[in-house]
Amino acid sequence: MQGWCDPLGAYYEALSGSYKKSSFGQFFTPAALCEMTARMTVPKGTFGKDILEPACGSGRMILALNNYCPGNHYTAQDLDHICVKMTCINLAFHGVKATVHHMDALGQKAPFNSYEINTDFHISKAPLVLKFKRK
Repeated sequence: MQGWCDPLGAYYEALSGSYKKSSFGQFFTPAALCEMTARMTVPKGTFGKDILEPACGSGRMILALNNYCPGNHYTAQDLDHICVKMTCINLAFHGVKATVHHMDALGQKAPFNSYEINTDFHISKAPLVLKFKRK
């Protein structure tokens, strides 16, 4: 059973239609596929690892993986700044610790913006998003 939700991603996917898909090549991964991929790629009980998601979209894959084996730190990247912000919101409300970069992951250029998510969630239990800019 799915223990996470992504209403922002579903709304954005419907709203953006074919315009964004054609210019960015965006196709959001279905929730069932995210769940299956999480179970296939990371052994159950994995804890304290830093896991990279180079095309995070709205953060669905991270949400599925964190639901399957919580307690890891995620580094997410995406070229679409709206997707980066959706990922930040989704991860913050699901209590996931992460660093999210607005960047071209394929070009490996410096991030335009970066965000730290839930750095002290284990203490405060309150969602937190901190923005920082790279120099």
